[in-house]
This record gives sequence, structure tokens and C-alpha cells, in this order.
Amino acid sequence: MDMLRGEQIAEANLTDWRKLAQGLHARYLVDDFGTGARFVAAVGEAGDALGHHPRVSIGNGYVDLKLVSDDAIFRDDEGTEHVVEWVTQQDVDLARRITEIAADHKVNADRPRSATSSSASTRRAPRPSHQCGPPS
Repeated sequence: MDMLRGEQIAEANLTDWRKLAQGLHARYLVDDFGTGARFVAAVGEAGDALGHHPRVSIGNGYVDLKLVSDDAIFRDDEGTEHVVEWVTQQDVDLARRITEIAADHKVNADRPRSATSSSASTRRAPRPSHQCGPPS
């Protein structure tokens, strides 16, 4: 599947998601581990239906999701195809479905605060103290 360019990803208007490194990332805030586990189970069912799954990290008060395709096709200026790890339409489609699932489960995305935002009452989950693998 063809990789999406930056402008194509931006045009998808994925409100819960942000493009970081090669993938789409979202953090959802949960009140307890059980809520997070139920949310992840529903995301898993959606992934099964679409044949694509996110990378998942669950912790105290949050669920982190990353969507990336490891078989995206990049075509260089000469038309040569290269297989790369990048965002494809499959990732965008699953991101949209996950946003719907989050709304159904009453789970809110931890969206970045803008400089003009004054939502001090928004609860933010703690960041994990360590990562497995290279930073993204």
C-alpha cells in the first residue's frame, strides 16, 4: 500500500492523532486499568476486522497507541519502489475507527495544549518513566 505524504495525513483531520516520526500516535486517558483494558479489547476487535493493529502501551491512567505500516511503498523520483515503515491509508482508516471507539467508551484523547488554551482542569496522565526500543 502506498505511503501517505504529509499533506495527505494532514487532510485526514485526525483530531485525536498526531504524526510523530514514521507513525500516527494517540494517547487516551482512562480512569482505571479495567477501562483501559476494555478499550484496548475493542480496538483489537476493530483491528481484527480491518486486518491491521496498532502498537499498544497501557499504564496508570493512559493507553498509548501507535499506527504505522511496515510495508508502505515509497516511490523515488525515478519511480523505483522502496518498502518503508510509514503511514498508509490503512492506518488512517483504523485511526478514524479508534476515535469512534474512544467516543463509544467515553475515553478522551490527551490532545496537545495550544498556547491559547486555558484548560487547566484537563487531567493529563503521567508520562511513562521508560521506553522499550528507540524513541519515536
